[in-house]
Amino acid sequence: RAAVHLVWCNFTKGYSENHDPATPAMKLGLTDTPLSPAVLLSSRRFVSRIRLPRPWESYYRREVDTPGIATPTRHRLRLAW
Repeated sequence: RAAVHLVWCNFTKGYSENHDPATPAMKLGLTDTPLSPAVLLSSRRFVSRIRLPRPWESYYRREVDTPGIATPTRHRLRLAW
């Protein structure tokens, strides 16, 4: 969910809701037009097929502790990944 939100904020949502419809990605020259939600969600990216940056991998695998929880417990799958 965090990755979809990150892409939406940078590639779909305009820089300003009142004045500037350009997205942050457009301002950096990464794209010419905003991505539509259909394009954004059109294909799935599997972690087994693409490489994630190291910090993102720990979020994907749910290995990051929440600072406000004193003794976090993790659900460990036994019969699935």
